[in-house]
Amino acid sequence: MIEYDLTATPLAQSDEPTPPPLEAELLAITVALLLSEGRSYSDLSCHSVSLTRRNHRRVAELIEEHTPTLAREFPTRIELRKRLQQLVGLRITRPIFG
Repeated sequence: MIEYDLTATPLAQSDEPTPPPLEAELLAITVALLLSEGRSYSDLSCHSVSLTRRNHRRVAELIEEHTPTLAREFPTRIELRKRLQQLVGLRITRPIFG
């Protein structure tokens, strides 16, 4: 199971009602972050990945390049980038229960 922490994002801190990310959005972002950091899914159990101001443009490019089907979840390239800006601060982990 993957855990998504949105508490440090502009989305979570906004006073305006904004819908939370869809599962498809989170999947696309997760895949792109793993690609950008050279990590595997299993690495999430001991390392978190985060969407940052520094990497959000690269994440957008990776979504468009490697997961074009998931990129369709965002109406336009501009909307993809705006959405990622709302989610800067997102932290993704895979806790180990046991």
